[in-house]
Amino acid sequence: MKKIIEYNEITKDALAEIFGIAAIGCEVDNEDDELYLTDGIEFPVRVIIDNERKSIKIFTFLETRDGAPNDELPLFAQKLNDKFVTTRFTASIYDDDRAFINGEYYFYTNFGLIIPQFIYTVKKVAEIFVDAIREYDNDEKFFE
Repeated sequence: MKKIIEYNEITKDALAEIFGIAAIGCEVDNEDDELYLTDGIEFPVRVIIDNERKSIKIFTFLETRDGAPNDELPLFAQKLNDKFVTTRFTASIYDDDRAFINGEYYFYTNFGLIIPQFIYTVKKVAEIFVDAIREYDNDEKFFE
């Protein structure tokens, strides 16, 4: 297998093949134009190719538990951002009382993709996201 993919060869199908070889469960969602990674990583993530920005967005999210103090979620996200640099954390709070912590990372592809580095980065984003929540919400204030 190649270790590098040229920029013009980066497609959903090419990434799905790479994830398969790396033993990471991958579903191609053509409706939302993204890849959904489930097995073989610490926490499920989504992957979107952004050709306009020449990047790949790796992102995930987790809904807060019922009764969580959702108004405090943005401060929790900022606390995580102060501690972790690989994954950027944000909070989404909706009028219907649903709230989510989000994690995202942009992997730039201007010069192509070094496959082992990309796989490692995807795994680290998932790992950091869930480990940060476990470490800093160990009293289950937001998540169970």
